[in-house]
Amino acid sequence: MEIGQIALADLPVALRLSTQAGWNQLGADWLRLLDVWPGTCLAGRVNGNVVATATVATYGALAWIGMVLVDEQSRGSGFGGTIFSAAMG
Repeated sequence: MEIGQIALADLPVALRLSTQAGWNQLGADWLRLLDVWPGTCLAGRVNGNVVATATVATYGALAWIGMVLVDEQSRGSGFGGTIFSAAMG
């Protein structure tokens, strides 16, 4: 899995992953994260397709890791731990 920044074009997939997990995020939530913390919104890609996400929201010396999601079909492959480690920096 290759990890990079989430792009605006990735937001529909990110929303699908959070909906798939039964979370209540809206497209506007993902857009806000990308708008405020663009450098720490991560996407894990396999063959160019987003299969995992993680975000890091910073508040001064504090940070919150969120949106750690893995596509149902890709679970069990270690992608969640990998993208979480990348978010931890």
